[in-house]
Amino acid sequence: MISRHIVVAGMLLSVATATVVEASSLKNWYKSEVQYLLEKKEVKKYKKIKKDSERQKYIDDFWKSLDPTPETAENEAQEIFAKRVKMAEKNFGKDGWKTHTGRVLLILGPPSDSKMEQGDMAGGTARHTTMSWTYPDGTTGVPDGQAVVFSGILPKLSLKTKEIDLSKKSFIASLKVKKPSPAKPTPPPVAAQAPQSPQDPTVQEIIQAITEKKFSAAIGLEIEPYFIPSPDGNIFMPMAIQVDFSGAPAPQGAEKRACHIFGAFYQGDKMVKNFVLSHEVGAEPSKVLVFKSEVLAPGSYNVLIGARDDSSGVYGLKEFKVDTPDFHGLGTTTILLAKSIDQQTAPRSDLLTVLTDAIYLGPMKMMPYFGRKLQKEDPINVFYALVGASQDPVTSQLKVKVTYELTQNGKSIKKFALPEITGPIVMHPMSFKEYSVKKGPCELKLKIEDLVGGTTLNKTLELEIE
Repeated sequence: MISRHIVVAGMLLSVATATVVEASSLKNWYKSEVQYLLEKKEVKKYKKIKKDSERQKYIDDFWKSLDPTPETAENEAQEIFAKRVKMAEKNFGKDGWKTHTGRVLLILGPPSDSKMEQGDMAGGTARHTTMSWTYPDGTTGVPDGQAVVFSGILPKLSLKTKEIDLSKKSFIASLKVKKPSPAKPTPPPVAAQAPQSPQDPTVQEIIQAITEKKFSAAIGLEIEPYFIPSPDGNIFMPMAIQVDFSGAPAPQGAEKRACHIFGAFYQGDKMVKNFVLSHEVGAEPSKVLVFKSEVLAPGSYNVLIGARDDSSGVYGLKEFKVDTPDFHGLGTTTILLAKSIDQQTAPRSDLLTVLTDAIYLGPMKMMPYFGRKLQKEDPINVFYALVGASQDPVTSQLKVKVTYELTQNGKSIKKFALPEITGPIVMHPMSFKEYSVKKGPCELKLKIEDLVGGTTLNKTLELEIE
């Protein structure tokens, strides 16, 4: 059996689909994923039915009995259960509902937060994994303050928490479908107001700056986003934001410069997410590296990231487009190019933190090239993780071939391949010194071949040689 590697971080949300019971499956319907909702007496009664027409009626009546809004045409219980089944298949493999993680997902729904810790990854092979799912207090089936914990070797994790109730009652409670209310007259429109915070009087002004795209060249910004898959198909996106205040006036009589870092994510004209962070930097012109993460659904976003120097009121703003990947099948996390990558002696518990001069990605300390801008003589270290690559059924390792090609102005400059990859983490040095690359834009093309699963992925990195 071929299993899959995934790198997990962030929260679970829902994915839409629908369930259809085929005639050929009617006899064994009680053995399908619906078995988690059936009581023993219901299974016994169903097994006595001999005619398909009567079996179908029983199934229809069963779902009607769970419908939280029988007065409407939709049966939310059946629709939500089908979505969760699809989510389990997408994230935990074929028949994902049969796994412990799949069963919890089907009954309790997606958690509000998900965290994963992995043990030693020596040799590039994933070792012991512990995953904890957190549900809001008051969730039926989960004691308040209790996390649902799984552990084992990916992708098969065993449920370790024994105090949870995975019954039909917990599933019904998880639906949280509001009853339809009688239509009310539409109130007159009210002028939109920006959110305000009593602790921070500048929030309203910052939101207005986002809307009006106010900016000055006095403050420079560079943003390096990273894409890491969540188990539900959504994307955990940490961002390293480098802000350069060297063009802003130095604050008078103060040792520190107060500032705000803010951002907004748009799909079309709709703002789907925003954030505001308070920060302090040295009073003298300086650069600061700030970290912020978001969870986004796969898709295209227009992103505005900005900074405000509070003493002078000067804004810096950078607008760019983000296409979050759909990690369905073979893929990679963001391919990071760094000046250096150092293994720390004590692994850090957080996924990604940012200091003034480096990024910590787990136990790795890295100094990235922002905007992939570098000198020809600069040392280059490549770091990324493979997603969706298949394990060899005998060795339980990956067998992946990675080939690189450096091109400039449409011409191939150099091709080279890595030794066969056997684990999910890819990390190696690279140098352009001996290549005939010139100043200006160039491309680094990757061909990633999963030798077990038989799939191929092509990626292109746009670089700038300064």
